[in-house]
Amino acid sequence: MTRTNWTELGLFGVLISAAVIGAFVIGGEMYAGGMDTDEAVTISFLTLAFAQLWHVFNVRDITSGLLRNEVTENRYVWGALGLSSVILFGAVYLPGISLALSTAPIGVEGWLLVFGMSLMPLLLGQLEREFRRRFRTSGP
Repeated sequence: MTRTNWTELGLFGVLISAAVIGAFVIGGEMYAGGMDTDEAVTISFLTLAFAQLWHVFNVRDITSGLLRNEVTENRYVWGALGLSSVILFGAVYLPGISLALSTAPIGVEGWLLVFGMSLMPLLLGQLEREFRRRFRTSGP
């Protein structure tokens, strides 16, 4: 791995961690006084899982386009994202699995928080990729 790869690895690790912690804190405020441990853990778990799923779009080559690239054109990536999402929903709503994982239904507000926070590393990663691409191509 190159120095750039290691730097990106650290950067995305920090971004995903910040999103998970942010979701936990905001979730705690949303459910102020009424949030139990299972809901807090569920929001954190789902934010981490979805942030990692969305991260696949940040691993594109910086010279490729934002919407059309080697990642978005791979049908297996879309299949894996779909299957993983179904499994995550099952982890919350299927009685046996949710009991084993100690997850709890989080409601619409909780899901909005999960998706909002899990998409932050993706959006920031795409901005970073686009910035590097433009800076690289406009140089000497």
